[in-house]
Amino acid sequence: MTDNTIDHHRGHSTEGLEDEVIAQLRSLPDVEVPVGLSKQIMAAVHGRKRSWWRTVIFRLSRPRTVSFTPLKWAPVGAALMVGLFIGFNLDRMSTAPEPSPAQQLAQSENDADVHFKLGRLLLANDKAAEALVHLKQAAHAHPDNASYRFWVGVNFWTLNDFDQEREYYQSALTIDPDYLPAHVYLGHNYLDQGDWQTALGHYERVLQDVPDHPEALFNRGVALRYQGDTALENNAWAAYLDHYDRGEKALQAVTYLNANGNFSFRRIQMGPVEVVKRRISFRPDETVLEGTAHHTLEDIGHLFEQNRRLELHVVAYVANDAQLAKLRAKKVKQHLTDQFDGISPQRIKLSWFDVGETIKMDDHVYQLGSSIHVFATTVEES
Repeated sequence: MTDNTIDHHRGHSTEGLEDEVIAQLRSLPDVEVPVGLSKQIMAAVHGRKRSWWRTVIFRLSRPRTVSFTPLKWAPVGAALMVGLFIGFNLDRMSTAPEPSPAQQLAQSENDADVHFKLGRLLLANDKAAEALVHLKQAAHAHPDNASYRFWVGVNFWTLNDFDQEREYYQSALTIDPDYLPAHVYLGHNYLDQGDWQTALGHYERVLQDVPDHPEALFNRGVALRYQGDTALENNAWAAYLDHYDRGEKALQAVTYLNANGNFSFRRIQMGPVEVVKRRISFRPDETVLEGTAHHTLEDIGHLFEQNRRLELHVVAYVANDAQLAKLRAKKVKQHLTDQFDGISPQRIKLSWFDVGETIKMDDHVYQLGSSIHVFATTVEES
């Protein structure tokens, strides 16, 4: 191993959650209004509901035209005045403030899904402390829900409480041993703690069900690299690169692979885009392309055909055999022009050498007896 610091893939996703909540709200069927909902809404709009006696005064103070017989309505008026007096004093005696909508929500243990979605939205908006209250409320209301407990663990991770994080992932797996998100994040947790073997076990479990899981694939390579098992590490990087050929993680994976002296995958610069592909290889001492080379050239051809400002360079190396190197370079060019009508032969430049390719990786120098190096440059339009 040539470095001491390895970046591993870790993150949590809340993207699209707000749209999910809105979509669910729109799809709700017509049902009876929940008890107390109107009260919560009005409390949120007006702060505090007007007392009944103030409502009466408000209504009586509004200008209107009425016609009545004074003596006939005198008893009603007297009763009304008594009622207003009692209401006024009862209102003054009431000192307990009405709970806010947020307090009423926090007191409800029946709305676990509401707490869960609200907690995730708060977490997505970097309000981890507030989110924790709601996510724990959901988990408490439904202790048999693995997803609720998992997200409490994610919340603790954002708060840098890794022991609590691990505890909640483990409890989620106790509920559902096949709950893959908990395996992924428990693997991350153990990887952060330096427990490579335990982390590896969780990533392997994920890959049994999802062979192309990007985080599990990449971090499996990280765990094996720290364990010092180069052969298994190289296999892990190759498995990752077979699925993901571009981006920061792909470039890291091929760097680790090449640093181990394995050049089964190579970085290929295609103008503004850098990709990672299996090497272009031939049968020994022949000009016949091997199977994986066809896939690599197909991908290169698509990229090259789409960007007509690119000029492709094919460089062939064969130690002590310039003629074979020349024939192999021509074979690559012929394959591309035969397979892609949009590629002009004039856009492909060839060169060949009767020496092996020299590659420097940190403090190491590697010599490849035979190889094909391909790259594309951008040609300015005249």
